[in-house]
Amino acid sequence: MARGLGGKAWNRQQRTFVLGRNSGKGPLHRIANLETYATTPSAGEIGLGPMGGFFPKKITIPVFNRFRHPSIGCKANQIHDHHPTTMSTTATESCPTSMQRPTPVAEHAWLDQLVGNWESEVVLNCGPGSPPMKNNGSETVTSLGGFWIVSEVASLNPQIPYKHIFTVGYDPTLGKYVGSRVDNMNGKLWTYEGTVTGDTLTLECETTCPMGSGEVRRFREVLRLVDADHKTFSTSMQMDDGSWSDCVTGSARRVK
Repeated sequence: MARGLGGKAWNRQQRTFVLGRNSGKGPLHRIANLETYATTPSAGEIGLGPMGGFFPKKITIPVFNRFRHPSIGCKANQIHDHHPTTMSTTATESCPTSMQRPTPVAEHAWLDQLVGNWESEVVLNCGPGSPPMKNNGSETVTSLGGFWIVSEVASLNPQIPYKHIFTVGYDPTLGKYVGSRVDNMNGKLWTYEGTVTGDTLTLECETTCPMGSGEVRRFREVLRLVDADHKTFSTSMQMDDGSWSDCVTGSARRVK
């Protein structure tokens, strides 16, 4: 049997073309427990191979019902050839019709109200004994495929060069809104779960406090849509007695 390209060989004695797998360590081996893949070309379709053997000039490979090897889970009419060849072959692979792209649901549509450009006024609670700080910021919210919103916030005060990126979406499997946040002040990834009730989105997470001694705290993000062009928001931390202390409060208006 003479070797061919891409795991195919021309059997001189049987005058058939056989599919196989070349291990790279020896002669061509046929794939175990597979059906015999062979066609017999006409006389005009045979040419001289590089090692003196005869190779078909053009091979038509039929598509078989299924692989027989138990470790291969293919059920469709498919031939998988991972070794490209310069020979001309004919084979068809069809995509499963049962696989459909998911579409956004009503919970995703609620988030679309936040898409756009916003200007915000923020009050930062700096802790006991320190006066609160005020700051202005800009926010751009975009939609990612209708499934997610991506909020990019930047401080307009050069003395507080704060930036963060917040993502919010809805997970139908969990039945919850989910989110994440990263910022330029630390390497922490915040991950959230929450709900929407009426005009208010509430997200919570339990994680170590980045500004403290590493104790685990519960944090809450609340965003309320006052109307189509105005919203309020806050970030709070749960204290030891179960109460919530505001870290950040603010409001924003849409820029048209």
